[in-house]
Amino acid sequence: MFGGLTFMVAGHMCCGVAKNDVMFRVGSEAAEAALDDRGVRPVDMTGRTLGGMVLVDVAVLRDDDALARWVARGVAFVTTLPPRDRPHRGERWRRPSGATAIALIS
Repeated sequence: MFGGLTFMVAGHMCCGVAKNDVMFRVGSEAAEAALDDRGVRPVDMTGRTLGGMVLVDVAVLRDDDALARWVARGVAFVTTLPPRDRPHRGERWRRPSGATAIALIS
């Protein structure tokens, strides 16, 4: 979607690396509240703001505890979503041998 490394939970994007920022999917309400935090701004792709997602400056995430809190926020939101039963167009899912989770290959 944005040419970076993405981490998925139950088929939903949770967080990802985009240049010098980390994108987190936290939901619309949490995203609005998070914009008051230091180093947080809305995700703007091609002039259009993506709702429910925020970019966090990597400087804010240098502390392991801060990174863990942001990842937890992303995981907390995406686990409220129903699991994806099929991949997005152009993607395919495969189950790695011996794994119980489905990996997304794009």
